[in-house]
Amino acid sequence: MSCKGKAGAYGYSPLPLNLVQAGFEQVGKLGTADPAVDVAGRDASSCNNPTFVPGDLSRNKLAQIAPQPAACDQAGFGPCLALTCISYVRPMMGR
Repeated sequence: MSCKGKAGAYGYSPLPLNLVQAGFEQVGKLGTADPAVDVAGRDASSCNNPTFVPGDLSRNKLAQIAPQPAACDQAGFGPCLALTCISYVRPMMGR
């Protein structure tokens, strides 16, 4: 589960690298608790996860491929309506 993320009723959610690494740290503790548990070769560098590049954990693939927010998500704009932006001007009090 750490490598590929979690699929549920609401869709697929891949885990970012830091959570995958934390998961493997916890799995590694199983080998300490029970020497019969095989934890060899389990690390993030061999994962098939779309948020990072297997074998090159220094690259943040998610930051490279994630779409940027729409212009209407910037301060002073919004809300975004069906791919168009409307300017939001706060009404003046007393007018």
